[in-house]
Amino acid sequence: MLKEGEKVLYLVIRSVYPPYKIDELIKKIMEVTPKYPPDPSINEQVLSATKATEQGHIWMNIFEVKEGQLDAAYARWKYLEHQWYSQLLMPFLKLFLRNSNCVR
Repeated sequence: MLKEGEKVLYLVIRSVYPPYKIDELIKKIMEVTPKYPPDPSINEQVLSATKATEQGHIWMNIFEVKEGQLDAAYARWKYLEHQWYSQLLMPFLKLFLRNSNCVR
């Protein structure tokens, strides 16, 4: 329970995966995730949700970050996400970023 005046920091991650890669992605997640179990000293997962759309599968993850652990929590997520992206999605991401108006 939070005391009055205490603040909680949440790390919100939204990822979009192409629909034709979802089976491969799930296999990769099942392979990588057990190698890097959650570290409750860094963060705790509050929500994990997914929604299928015409653009792809949208995954939303929300983590409650422990005090002073934001950099560690973000680095951990980026490392895990890189494991998934590097083998499955790089060709898709390069095409998407080249054809989109988004600035990174």
